[in-house]
Amino acid sequence: MATATTIRTSKRDLIAGYFRERLHQPINSFDLHVKFGTAVRARISEINNDPDSGFVIRNHCYSTDRGEVSLYTAVPRDSLFFPDWNGAHVDDG
Repeated sequence: MATATTIRTSKRDLIAGYFRERLHQPINSFDLHVKFGTAVRARISEINNDPDSGFVIRNHCYSTDRGEVSLYTAVPRDSLFFPDWNGAHVDDG
């Protein structure tokens, strides 16, 4: 009889993997909430505070005629684009 083995992956690990595969690609916060649920911001904060993650997830908000847009972008932790990064969650907008 075959036995199935289930390996549980945490939501944090799923989100980290999703961003790791999409470095430098802006992702709309609405899409993230649909895909990962309403606690996505808490998991992003955990990833940003983990010095071993290798990347940080930045948030940029701006207004349009249709309302506010919020984009999250993963960048390497040692990125020259953000030399002032200190591990705290930062909203660029």
